[in-house]
Amino acid sequence: MSADAAAVVSAIAAAASAVLTLIAVVIAAATLIGARKDAQRATAQAETDRREDLRPYLTPELERELLTHGTLNLVIKNWGRTAARDVQVAFTPPPPTDLVSLPDSDMMTWLYEAYAKPITLWPPRWRMTNVYRAGQDETAPVSLKITYEGPDGHQYEDDFTLDPAPLLKTTASSPSDPSTSDPGARQEAWLKRIARGLEALTRTMR
Repeated sequence: MSADAAAVVSAIAAAASAVLTLIAVVIAAATLIGARKDAQRATAQAETDRREDLRPYLTPELERELLTHGTLNLVIKNWGRTAARDVQVAFTPPPPTDLVSLPDSDMMTWLYEAYAKPITLWPPRWRMTNVYRAGQDETAPVSLKITYEGPDGHQYEDDFTLDPAPLLKTTASSPSDPSTSDPGARQEAWLKRIARGLEALTRTMR
């Protein structure tokens, strides 16, 4: 092989080696970038999972009131594992500027007053109960927005609409009556009914 041919072959070999090296570098860089993105996604997902696991979670629901027929309570409870801060409850439509203009028979008056100011701290499992319906013939669904801050400073905002109609149409269940041959059981059930009635009366008078 002549010197010129050998030089050409050597140049081709060097060029091929450079191309292969460049391809290897590109593949390595792409792999590194992909691994870094996967790590970032895993870290972000772990942070999201941690926040969801430890976050406060405030939800409202309507409950039957045992004291009077047709009476419902609006209950808001923190089902989460941590306390919520700066809890604000906003109703739609919003309350009038002057609550005195609402009649005392309007249960929304007491709800507006109960949540007129932000609640500084709402511990886990803590609940607030207010009468929402006190035997009125008609009650429209209640819409509300709950905003609050988690222990890590993360802000939460949830919208809810609760319709009382399905709850009012259901039949309230009650435990079976104790045997009439057991006076002790009858007395215990009677005392439990009185206690439940007193608790309901206390909630109604708040």
